[in-house]
Amino acid sequence: MNLKTLLKIFSDKGCNKVYVKKLSANDNSKNQVYFGGSFDVLNILPIKEITADADNKGGGKKTRFKTKLDFYWVDDDGLLNHAPDAQLVLYPKYPEVRFSGFLKGTKNAPSDLMAERIPDRLLFLGVTKSRQVIGYVVGPESSVANELSALQRVEEIGVFKSITLIGGKIEIDSKGKLLHELKRINNLGWIESKRLSAHNKISPCNSTNCGGFTMEAELGIIENSNSVPDYLGWELKTFSVNNFSKFGSKAVTLMTPEPTHGFYVDEGLEKFITTYGYIDKMGREARMNFGGVHKFAVPQKSTGLKLVLNGYDALKDKIEDAEGYLGLMDGKDNIAASWSFAGALEQEACTGMLHPLDEKDHH
Repeated sequence: MNLKTLLKIFSDKGCNKVYVKKLSANDNSKNQVYFGGSFDVLNILPIKEITADADNKGGGKKTRFKTKLDFYWVDDDGLLNHAPDAQLVLYPKYPEVRFSGFLKGTKNAPSDLMAERIPDRLLFLGVTKSRQVIGYVVGPESSVANELSALQRVEEIGVFKSITLIGGKIEIDSKGKLLHELKRINNLGWIESKRLSAHNKISPCNSTNCGGFTMEAELGIIENSNSVPDYLGWELKTFSVNNFSKFGSKAVTLMTPEPTHGFYVDEGLEKFITTYGYIDKMGREARMNFGGVHKFAVPQKSTGLKLVLNGYDALKDKIEDAEGYLGLMDGKDNIAASWSFAGALEQEACTGMLHPLDEKDHH
């Protein structure tokens, strides 16, 4: 196996990004594989439902999270071997993420490399368009390892080296090329709103989301609803403002899921509105609304609800209870609506709000 052949296998499986982790001696099936001192890896690997789980050291208390991966080992012939128990374990107290269960119940898995304490092995991970994660591991003296070390300007995301594949070939400095394109677009000045159709036809755009369509059209991206990254492996977002000197004051929606617990879930939306909502302030008849900025420990004037945070120790800056939640509480200490930590993590991972940072930036 050489690097070119390996990357072609990943490309043929539909992977546009390949992540490489240099494994330490402790990165093995017994101790789990360390994926970073934050939850940033949830941005790059497609996860399933996140659940709270009891740690053996927690005395039965649920102090960590787990989430399954649709993980496969790929062999030298390009054949996939499913690892049904592969999962990520999230430890909020540290914080850190570890990879486990990747050998159990798997045929033709690289047990000789992943079960032993061998330093400087390389774990390759590719993500397909169907949200599968494909893995391959090589030894420290392999041709693949030597070729990778010779590559120049390989991008890094957390503990991973990141290789962008365009048409099966390595795209060097995709970040630099993206910034160059964004600078070019910025230098164009005002641009008429537009969109690029599937037939590569430019047409006018007059809706509220035309900012994103216009930027994509300038980059040659056809309008789509795909969840895969937009340009050279990067996900692009636009942010609209009315005043360029005050763009930082606008509220940004971080997540949009409905509550997972509380009065809202138990009694339904209509009863929630009639209980905690208020008469329409614009005078529209037969209408009640629910909204407004809710702040921590301060009752909101219109709804009477205050924001609460359960299971989080502010002094330690740690999640102490994985079953904790962010909630809205009324004056009688009833939870009107709440969002579990697990649900919030899952939503933020799906929307890319957990931004990857270098290890040195974590604090």
